[in-house]
Amino acid sequence: MENYIKRNMEAVFLRTQDEYPALLITGPRQTGKTTMLTHLMKTEGRNRTLVSLDDYDARTMALGDPVLFFQNYKPPLLISGELCCSGNTQIL
Repeated sequence: MENYIKRNMEAVFLRTQDEYPALLITGPRQTGKTTMLTHLMKTEGRNRTLVSLDDYDARTMALGDPVLFFQNYKPPLLISGELCCSGNTQIL
């Protein structure tokens, strides 16, 4: 298993996560955004669920039936995916 590299964005995420109902983490591809969220999900103990919109079924549900999406994936929820590069900007 590879060693985890702490991201500078962790402190910002941890400090603001309770202040806002949603946070959007953006950045270049392959820079560790999802890795950071997965790491925090495992270490925080908040019982979060991680859903990737790169998964066709999850993305289709989010776009086609958002109510069903949030019934299936209950908060606290982390949503990841390459929105800008896969034509998914309508989700934003």
